[in-house]
Amino acid sequence: MKKVQSKKTQSKKTVAAAPVCTVPASRKVWGVIALAGLFACGYILGGIMAKPDNAQRATECPTAQEMTIVENPEPIATCTRIEQLLEQQLTPEDSQGYEKHMYNAEIYNRLADNGCAEHSDKYRAMAVRETQIAVALMPVEEMSEYDVEEVVDTYKKAKMQAAAQQVIDKLQQASEPAIDFILKLEKILED
Repeated sequence: MKKVQSKKTQSKKTVAAAPVCTVPASRKVWGVIALAGLFACGYILGGIMAKPDNAQRATECPTAQEMTIVENPEPIATCTRIEQLLEQQLTPEDSQGYEKHMYNAEIYNRLADNGCAEHSDKYRAMAVRETQIAVALMPVEEMSEYDVEEVVDTYKKAKMQAAAQQVIDKLQQASEPAIDFILKLEKILED
């Protein structure tokens, strides 16, 4: 026989199957305290801000009188901005690794090419100086090909073809010179 369900037992099953969402009493209490605290804080701050003498004190503050507002600042020249940004990328001069001096030489070359024309000679001289320091720290024969190309290119841009040729000659005297690489360096020097 089949068991007959009444409406009463059927409604009890649906109520029992429904999820129950209860919030503990402690959370309710702390929620009420938090809301009351926020309201009180807003009320107090609003009262403080509404007092007219507070606005007067703000304008009489010595730092408020010293501040100047620049509405339309003078735009700086593009070359000056380029110099500022590139100079921030320089590594300290007392660095020990030759790579850092090669990096500085590369930055100085970019400054000479892209910076203000009146500073070009100064940046070329600094690039040569950093290159000479790098060569003193690491012989050209032991440098990476990229760094050797940078050395030759720096000397070429500074119109120091004799120094660039000396670098190429040192590489040719090495035990196993790479002919293709030396030809590439000579091409850089000639261009």
